[in-house]
Amino acid sequence: MADYKKIIPFILKKEGGLSRSLSDTASNYPSPCSYNGQKGWHTNKGITYQTFSYLAPKLNFSSDCSTFLKMPEDVWGKIFKNGYWNIWKLDFIKSQVVADYIVSFAWASGNAGAKNQLEKFLSQKGINVNSREEIVLSLDKLAKKNEEKLFNELIEFQKNYYRSLNQPSNLTGWINRVNEFKEYEEKYITKRNALRIILIIAIILIMLVAVYLTYKTFIKKHKS
Repeated sequence: MADYKKIIPFILKKEGGLSRSLSDTASNYPSPCSYNGQKGWHTNKGITYQTFSYLAPKLNFSSDCSTFLKMPEDVWGKIFKNGYWNIWKLDFIKSQVVADYIVSFAWASGNAGAKNQLEKFLSQKGINVNSREEIVLSLDKLAKKNEEKLFNELIEFQKNYYRSLNQPSNLTGWINRVNEFKEYEEKYITKRNALRIILIIAIILIMLVAVYLTYKTFIKKHKS
């Protein structure tokens, strides 16, 4: 089954610290916190103040400025696991790359945004879904048929989605992140393909041994 811990190093590596960028829609919901004599901080380690303050009472951590500005590892982990990964019930699917793709998309575009886009992706394949659970199950099912093909299609779909937003100042960064995510995830595909090849070879060897033993038994019976 998919493990949420495997994508965390990539996400943390790509996220900076505090941000007060006005080009980010998160700036519409700034924190009241002051840092280095400045206000307007709205994001820390990829977590918006809006999400942080909303989940604080639900996940039992303090929503004060000190916690937001420091963003302790345990608080960040609670928000990621409960606010994103668990929302999609990704513990219960087999494909690690599909699980990582979904949560990465949700992290970047919000759970609602990712849901809308993945519904469109599946509709292009003639699959109509109405819930996050149906999206996850449908993608996991497609991954069982050809995980690598599905993954490459999802990557191109996300790139085209970013291009459709018509935000040239952000596009290069978005595309680069998707490419780096693809490179990060390809090790799982390579590993699974290698295991599949090993399994096929093992089956062939077992069959050859079985044929050989059958042949030996046949010869022995006829000699006797």
